[in-house]
Order: sequence, then structure tokens, then C-alpha cells
Amino acid sequence: PVSSSLSEKAMAWTTKSSAPHSFSIASKVASIEAASVDAHWTFYPPGNYRYDDDNLVGSVKYARDCVAAAINIDDRHWRTAQPTIAKADGNPRVVLTLTPVEDSKEGE
Repeated sequence: PVSSSLSEKAMAWTTKSSAPHSFSIASKVASIEAASVDAHWTFYPPGNYRYDDDNLVGSVKYARDCVAAAINIDDRHWRTAQPTIAKADGNPRVVLTLTPVEDSKEGE
């Protein structure tokens, strides 16, 4: 699996920035040679509040698009697992783990 961690501060900056700044996210990942990927998001929130998992995934849509472009696999070919909301540890961040799936017939 390939993992990349983006701090909440970095995410806030990149999601508010224009498209040319997508490099700040995409530069943290490399191209993956596979038909599709299994994607798992782990959220380390700034505090131990009740978070809505589908809103968290929606909040990183821009990052997902940038990573999809960087790894050359359209995000419609991602198989996204239920996200994990970890206990706050004083270091807010989002970790995306991608596992290549070689024998995918999805989207053909």
C-alpha cells in the first residue's frame, strides 16, 4: 500500500487555493501502475468530537481529485472503504492509503 499524510493545515490551504496549487498534494504521491485502487482514509481530527464520516470524505474531494491525477487512476476506479476516524492525538491530519488492484474489471 501507498500512504500519504496531509496535515489539516495543509488541507485547509490547498482546498481554498486555486488549481495550480494542486501540486502541493500531488507531489506527495507517485504514479501507480494498476487498473484501480482500494482507498482508505484515516482522519485524525483536531479534537475528540463526533464527526460525520461522509462529510469528512466529502471535505477531501479536492485532494482526492489531485491524487487521482497524480497516480493516473481516475477516482471513479477507486474502491473506497469506510473511513476511519482516529482519536485526536494533537497532530490533526488525513492519511490516505492506496492499495493497487490489478484485476479490476470496474468501469470497462
